[in-house]
Amino acid sequence: MTTPFTRTLLGGLTLFALFADAAPAERLTDRSAGKESGPVFAPPRSGSYPGTWKGSFIWDQKDTLPYNHHLMFRKTFTVKSPPVSARIHITVSDKYRLFINGHYVGRGPARNAGPFWTSYDTHDITAWVAAGSNTIAVHGYYYGCPTVWSSDMPPGLWAEVELLNADGSRETIVSDATWKVHKIAGYVEEVQRINGWLGPIEVYRAPPQGDSESDYVQPSFADDSWSKAVVIAKPEAVGWGGVAPFSLPMPWLYLEPRDVPPLVEREVLPTRIVRRAEASAAEQPTADELDVWKQMTQEQLFELGQVTIEKAESLLTADGEPVVVRTKDNRSAVLIVDFGRPLFGFPHLDVEAPPDAVLDISYGNAVVNGRVEIDKASKFGDRRICRAGRQVWQTFDGRQFRYLQLVIRKADREPVKLHKVAAVSHEYPAHRRGRFECSDKTLTDLWKAGENTIFLHLEDTLVCDATRERAQYPIMTTLETAVYALYPIYGDAAMASKMYGATARMQLADGHFPVMSGSGGTTATGLPKSRVPYGRISLSGYPNASFGYVFGLYTHYLETGDVELVERLYPSVLKLAGFFEMHADHRGLLENLPQVNWMDWTGHELRGINLWNNASWARMLEIVVELGKVIGIDYRREHWLTLSRNIKQFLRDNHWNEQEGLFTDSVMDARQSPVYSELSNAGALLFGVADQHQAGAIVKNLREGRPHVVKASPLTFYYLTESLIAAGASDFAWEYLSSRFAPVMGGSDFPTIPEGWAEQKNTGASKSHIHSSGCGLVMSLSRHALGVYPAKPGFEECRIAPQPGHLTWARGVYPSPKGDIKVDWRRSGGDFTLKVDLPANLKTVLVVPAEFTGPDYTCVLDGKTVNAKAGIDLTSVSHVLKCTPKN
Repeated sequence: MTTPFTRTLLGGLTLFALFADAAPAERLTDRSAGKESGPVFAPPRSGSYPGTWKGSFIWDQKDTLPYNHHLMFRKTFTVKSPPVSARIHITVSDKYRLFINGHYVGRGPARNAGPFWTSYDTHDITAWVAAGSNTIAVHGYYYGCPTVWSSDMPPGLWAEVELLNADGSRETIVSDATWKVHKIAGYVEEVQRINGWLGPIEVYRAPPQGDSESDYVQPSFADDSWSKAVVIAKPEAVGWGGVAPFSLPMPWLYLEPRDVPPLVEREVLPTRIVRRAEASAAEQPTADELDVWKQMTQEQLFELGQVTIEKAESLLTADGEPVVVRTKDNRSAVLIVDFGRPLFGFPHLDVEAPPDAVLDISYGNAVVNGRVEIDKASKFGDRRICRAGRQVWQTFDGRQFRYLQLVIRKADREPVKLHKVAAVSHEYPAHRRGRFECSDKTLTDLWKAGENTIFLHLEDTLVCDATRERAQYPIMTTLETAVYALYPIYGDAAMASKMYGATARMQLADGHFPVMSGSGGTTATGLPKSRVPYGRISLSGYPNASFGYVFGLYTHYLETGDVELVERLYPSVLKLAGFFEMHADHRGLLENLPQVNWMDWTGHELRGINLWNNASWARMLEIVVELGKVIGIDYRREHWLTLSRNIKQFLRDNHWNEQEGLFTDSVMDARQSPVYSELSNAGALLFGVADQHQAGAIVKNLREGRPHVVKASPLTFYYLTESLIAAGASDFAWEYLSSRFAPVMGGSDFPTIPEGWAEQKNTGASKSHIHSSGCGLVMSLSRHALGVYPAKPGFEECRIAPQPGHLTWARGVYPSPKGDIKVDWRRSGGDFTLKVDLPANLKTVLVVPAEFTGPDYTCVLDGKTVNAKAGIDLTSVSHVLKCTPKN
């Protein structure tokens, strides 16, 4: 006998077998020097480990889990002549920096989806491999504690180099016991962590000249005294008494090429000097003082008096003179610089210093009371204890900041000379194609804030909190609404596909998702605690926020037409549906879901039979059926559609309060909760729960702004805006959106979207000023105010239907898979004019706002009168529509 849940699960497993990825076979293509124009090597392959891979995973010790460990690897090899082509495949748990013959090549890898799938990078190194001796050098780093980049793996480096020679011969160099390893001098290991999501701070005591990373990477460096690498996992199978071979247990089971482009590194100079000051601490730090954050936040700052900072402005130019800094009598020099906009990257200092001079740096996105604001939840503070002479310091791990506060200590006898204070911005290579402007400045600024915010969250995945966490959360406000901003800004599908694929891989046995995807950042309680990540798995999740996985995947299909992704991920959709069915009662209703039941930092009610959860569940069932149709699966169609209708009817009958004119958040013990929220009523409008009478009452009562109704925060404002648009209240939607975000946008030269409102002082949202979850509003503005929609999946057909509300004009670009769609509309004195430029051969229907299609209006398209009451087919690339009153 099978239950609905087991039938769902069996269906999912069957589909998984049908749609599992097959690793492509590698095929090398010969090329004679200067003749063959085809590919030299097949594309980087995916495959089980060991499989056909040859390299071993290596480290300096076996069966060890070091904390905050920096290790250098070297391998020297010889070639008779420069190869026609050379590339290296490489991965490290957890991170690496790669050098070939002293040339910096790149860093990585992309974060992994747990300990079983291992992402590797492929670098073209042809330009750096020369005839004779060559050296590969890799700076490997292992956190040794849970972070959003660690993935429950032991430390290990793996590499394979492929060389194609002019005579057609091939050579392979692999990571094995012949490589040399050495602990990188200078890094102090036992330091505090920044917070529970990010890694340790960086404290570095510069070793003598000749014993640092910059020396280790040079081909001429003598590594004779270094140890041989220890093999952690071998690439060959092991026989057992002549029986079939088997592989030794290992965490690296599947190697796959990076699924998003490598990030670009770009040097950024400061745009202005914010402050020159001096600091006086109760006690100057000793060389081993490690609590950098504490000292920088507690020491008093004064205007310059005893300390001198000469020619600080020269830091703003690439060829400026060095800044000369002298400290005196227990006073340290303080220099605050502004990089003009927030960035994610690596602080980079080029200094000339006396021995034991101390450089402390901290970071932030605001300057408050004359110093960089350091969030107490993120103890950013790194330190370098200098050696004598000129030296370069670039942190190994990335930081998110706009302002850098540099404190120079112990430069009393000899000055410190600052040749450069810069940042190396680490950026996802996305080209901004989309644009949006309108007559409401706040909404224009809001779209720009969404663009700014998303840019700061694009890394090897789309992260959640730019400063505090940099984690990928499989929840609605990140996996759904944050991803939505990618389409109208960049037209980017690769990052969205990566997000959904990584989330599916982290799905747990019962069907729900853990609290984070693609990292080892949490324990089973959902809180980052243990230093030792290997062997753990996070069982905590946000089940009620998992609906966004299905909603987002469906929207991705509509935007891109990517049927293959739907095929690949539909088993996880079925498995998630099985999870909710397992927790539903005999009526199909969800009541008191397990784990973390959460949607926003505001005070809405989620206990009992909750409207938001059940309305989302009903809508999810409809989408499960739609996604099944996309790939030709008609599985439990009538059951799920009937269940969806019954859930909505229950909510309509039992959650509606006629006296309030609103839906209550929850029903508990057959009684309505006294809590009414914008979020729940948004769910009733958006997911088809409210009937026509109820919808009208909701809009009316939300418009009145009743004080007892729990307000949506930026985290969930997308759903409120979309619900009002769906209810035909675009005027209220734009006015309310503008009024709520006006205080947030006001006056900033680089607006971003926060996690919460200023009044949410005592919640987890209070300190996150740059948060991706509110960025779905970018899509709301581009779709509804500009008016561009995919009428068929992948924009096989387009619909242009602006909803002006109180706006008098809007213009912008929507980057569809078919090309950029440009729209410019305005109304003035009763006239309505719309100009549109379309990609060639894009079938498009124009829907004119209803207020300009009545019998009192005449509409002319490209010089010909048209009936604007119905949709107008646009048949060429450029069009101009003008609607004017007849009298």
